[in-house]
Amino acid sequence: MTTNATIPVPHEFQRRFIISEWSASASVIIGLTVLIGWFADIPALTSLLPGFTSIKVNPAVCFVLVGIALWMSQPKRITTRTRLISFVLSLLVLAISLLTLAQYVFKADFGIDQVLMHQPDALNPLFLGRMAPHAALCFMLIAVSLLMLDKRSARKILIVRVMNAFVLFVAAVAVVGYVSNISILFAYLNFSSLALHTALALIIVAIGIQFLLPEESTHTTRAEKQILAGFVIAMLFILCIGIVAVKSNSKLQASSNMVANTHEVLQNLEEVLSLVKDAETSSRGYVITGDTLFLQLFNPSKTKIPSALQALLQVTADNPTYRTFGVDLKLLINKKIEYIDTTINLRKEKGFQAAAERVESGTGKAIMDEIRNLVAEMKTAENALLKERLAKETKNANSANTIILTFIALQFGLMVFIYYILTRDIATRKSAENVLKKLNEDLDRRVIERTAQWEAANSELETFSYSVSHDLRAPLRHINGFIELLQKNKRVTLDEKSSRYLDIISSSAKQMGQLIDDLLRFSKVGRASLSITGIQLKDLVAKVQAELSFNVKNTITWKIKSLPVVHADPALLYLVLQNLIANAIKYSSKATMPAIEIGCGEMATASEIILYVKDNGAGFNMKYVGKLFGVFQRLHSNDDYEGTGIGLATVRRIIHKHAGRVWAEGEEGKGATFYFSLPVKNQ
Repeated sequence: MTTNATIPVPHEFQRRFIISEWSASASVIIGLTVLIGWFADIPALTSLLPGFTSIKVNPAVCFVLVGIALWMSQPKRITTRTRLISFVLSLLVLAISLLTLAQYVFKADFGIDQVLMHQPDALNPLFLGRMAPHAALCFMLIAVSLLMLDKRSARKILIVRVMNAFVLFVAAVAVVGYVSNISILFAYLNFSSLALHTALALIIVAIGIQFLLPEESTHTTRAEKQILAGFVIAMLFILCIGIVAVKSNSKLQASSNMVANTHEVLQNLEEVLSLVKDAETSSRGYVITGDTLFLQLFNPSKTKIPSALQALLQVTADNPTYRTFGVDLKLLINKKIEYIDTTINLRKEKGFQAAAERVESGTGKAIMDEIRNLVAEMKTAENALLKERLAKETKNANSANTIILTFIALQFGLMVFIYYILTRDIATRKSAENVLKKLNEDLDRRVIERTAQWEAANSELETFSYSVSHDLRAPLRHINGFIELLQKNKRVTLDEKSSRYLDIISSSAKQMGQLIDDLLRFSKVGRASLSITGIQLKDLVAKVQAELSFNVKNTITWKIKSLPVVHADPALLYLVLQNLIANAIKYSSKATMPAIEIGCGEMATASEIILYVKDNGAGFNMKYVGKLFGVFQRLHSNDDYEGTGIGLATVRRIIHKHAGRVWAEGEEGKGATFYFSLPVKNQ
């Protein structure tokens, strides 16, 4: 007979386990919902909002496996089979997460990301269908935690708590990233991003594991609390410094952008001035020589000037001062181009002399000087701004470096602190283990000594009891023999009073003989070794019932319920049933309609079988229940019900030898019920 007994759950832990069950169910539901979304092509089920990262197929599968494993790890469901299933599912999750991390580390593709289906990813086409590295890390820690849940040592519970806290931290940071729109908190480098609902589901699973663990108040030492506190502080430092680093990086990026913008403005100014110079030089060449080749050089410069001016105006659009400079520069350049066009047309129509006179007037030179002065002014202002922005960029870079160094120093200090606490705790534990080992050895030695003393004393007591009982039987036989001779040969000469005295002596001698027989039986029970075997209890009860019912005068209503197969010593169990059923017959003999019930108790558990014998006889006062199973302890007089007071003591000794329990319930005038339990034997 194989038993898959579940572990009994204390009432105070049931609420915690209910929360853990809900977390497990939520994990399975989330995973199945996402899988349905992928296979049915319903984007709303794979991503919370349009544009958000979706849960990939592998994380969804992991959530289903983790949820089932967590659900089967509940104490009320723990059996050999559920342990095996939970172990296998946890190993699958561990394998998926480790392979995913290996793909990131070795820049490989093992083909596990697209096994179930092709998953396009517009946000990150480089890692199609691959779960985020921090999600894989969290699943790895969760799988290890589930594998360690069955190991209930304080050290392993502490490790599970630390891993669980790390999962909570990573998931919470990702949620903060989504809320604050800081992508670096949920998307590392160019790897796959951690989806928002993945982070939420990881938090749910971590909570489920947390509520499955024993309460800290009964299992956490001072050192473990210090380690947990250090870990929490470290996580808070990481979060705070991470946020500060992100903000510092944003400032550094902004400063870099401003510096780049300044360089772009200076470059555009040089380009515009160069184009104007090219236009002026080519126009002068044409005026002097009349060669149209110079016009071929002038026209491209004239064509490029508007686009160069537009680019300059765009990069200075955020600065009102430069916007004014740009407008003025555009007007001057347009005026210069108009002057050049007029000069060229004058050369074409009226010849060199007319064009030369216009050039010699100095109007064109004056316009060009204004352009040069304005560009120089803009360059001066831009160079000053560049210097300021470079200083700011350097300051932000130094600030970022300081934050990183501070972070490294704090983390190093915390790790040293945790290492110190761990080593001190290990040393303390080793010392305590040595002391405990020594105490256990001393206790074992004392137990062996006391057991030997007890066995010796018990053996002497058994021998004495057997000897006394055996030696008393011979005188009793003589007394009974002589009384019978007196009653047979001298009865005619004895008066009625003398005859009554002889009857009393004979009855007392017989009662004493029965008492001696019971003592001998009680003594043999203590010395007897057990021969455990399977017993059809129904057949044994029927045998005892038939034997005891032979001399019963009253009609008894028997109610024999369904009885199981039990494992016990057949001879001793027969003696137990004989005593209990004989008592039931005896104490219900004066009832109007005697009734006896024998059955298997409803209080039976997976570890023991509870049986009972119930009658509707004299009963007893529960105030004296403690005396029932003592030697020579009787709650009724011998005139009312004959007996020696040893039967129930024999029952208790036999049941205790079987590692069982025996107890009774009763009420005066309403009967009694005697219970005894036998342990379940695993085959």
